[in-house]
Amino acid sequence: MKIAGSPTLVPQRHRNSADHAAVLDGIDFNKFKPTKHFTQDNADILGRLASGSYSDPADQQAHLPAGTKFTFLDSKNNASLGIPAPDSGTQVTLIETKKALLVAARGTSPPWSGENSDDSEWKDFETDMVAVPVTNYDGSGKVHKGFKDGADGIWDQLKPHLETALKTHKAIHMSGHSLGGAIALLLADRMVFETGAIPDSVIRMGAPDTGWKEQAKHLEEVGIAGRTYNFKNCTDPVPGILKGSVEAGKEIYFNRHGLADISGGDHKLDKTLGAGGDVFHGHPDPTHRHACLGYNVLISSRDNTAVLKQVEN
Repeated sequence: MKIAGSPTLVPQRHRNSADHAAVLDGIDFNKFKPTKHFTQDNADILGRLASGSYSDPADQQAHLPAGTKFTFLDSKNNASLGIPAPDSGTQVTLIETKKALLVAARGTSPPWSGENSDDSEWKDFETDMVAVPVTNYDGSGKVHKGFKDGADGIWDQLKPHLETALKTHKAIHMSGHSLGGAIALLLADRMVFETGAIPDSVIRMGAPDTGWKEQAKHLEEVGIAGRTYNFKNCTDPVPGILKGSVEAGKEIYFNRHGLADISGGDHKLDKTLGAGGDVFHGHPDPTHRHACLGYNVLISSRDNTAVLKQVEN
């Protein structure tokens, strides 16, 4: 099932689930602006939820503010819930505030998470590798089959929560890192297809594109691309792994110094200098820039506030 030229996405390897969940410490949901498509605080909170989603649900809850309305969805429960979709290894964290539903899809499973989904890491690798083009939800373009299967595996559990949020006029914001960012974007696409509603934002950190030219055009036409924000960290190879793909959404690039750049372009010189500097400092493997916690630091940095304010405006 592996397609040549489609490497697996990089699993997040941290000491353990409890330590990793500390990324959720101190989140202030009062700073979240549900009616805004983008603010630095929104991106910070959604990004931290995406990173926290790698941890076990009990550890996530232990580090979230007291009283947070938390729901954990796992595709391994599909059969027991009477859902026909197979277990795709997909896990999603839901946070409900007074005015918003926040949806964070987990990326490629870390080694500690086997207890959450049987053989979850292997399922994620399979999801990553199946780069066969398949038709998107409305038939207008082609998407990565593995990513679509990952989104479809959790959809029937997620849909009732989305419908409730829409009925109660709550904003819906989605996020994900790496594979999670691809799944989040396809969940947004299916949400539009089945409900007619567009998520208020999709925050993607180090995430690959989900499809090719016609899919990007489709996401633009239905309004998702205008609310999608793609964070990329210099030489992080994962956003570019899907060969021939076309990006949908706004790119926010962090240069080799960790400063945000929204000018566009391929950033070849900066990436070359960044790669050289990484080797000099003992980091020859570019995947070190893929770490979700590194993205969290850069998104929240006050050094990037002025540029991110331009995105908001």
